[in-house]
Amino acid sequence: SRRESSLLLLLQQEAKPPVVLTVRMPSLPFKRPNRLQNVKGSDFITININNSKRNIKTRYKNNRFVFDIKMNLNVTLAERTFDMNMEKEKDRLSAIIAEQFKKEVTAFVEKVKKEKLDPFGFGWYARAYQYEHWEKNKDRWPDEFAKATVNITPNIKISSYGVIK
Repeated sequence: SRRESSLLLLLQQEAKPPVVLTVRMPSLPFKRPNRLQNVKGSDFITININNSKRNIKTRYKNNRFVFDIKMNLNVTLAERTFDMNMEKEKDRLSAIIAEQFKKEVTAFVEKVKKEKLDPFGFGWYARAYQYEHWEKNKDRWPDEFAKATVNITPNIKISSYGVIK
């Protein structure tokens, strides 16, 4: 899908900014009541990812490859369907967006692992940083990657809230 393509390009570090993503927001205690709120109660926020950097660390633990991916995302808010005090709740909103983003990217990676594919290029990192273990498993890399653990830690920095105050 288009959404999965965006996530793939972000993980490959090939995305051309801005990458636009709409994220569903859980029920938040700091949201203000709003007569325009979605009647179903499922609010969302649309973000523009203007800059993304990722750092991948590779380990081999318990007969599995482990990939720790830290993603730093500089975003601007394009749309939100709820009212809140952005000045006071900026850090909490960043944390919630990061949590939702992490869930989505993790689900996408797990989906790809089930298909025994590695479009992210993690095999190159395994080869470069864990060569001894990769060498033993290179002929079975799709199976090894399917067993691998992928930890994603996004860090969201909101640089702009849009025009609504």
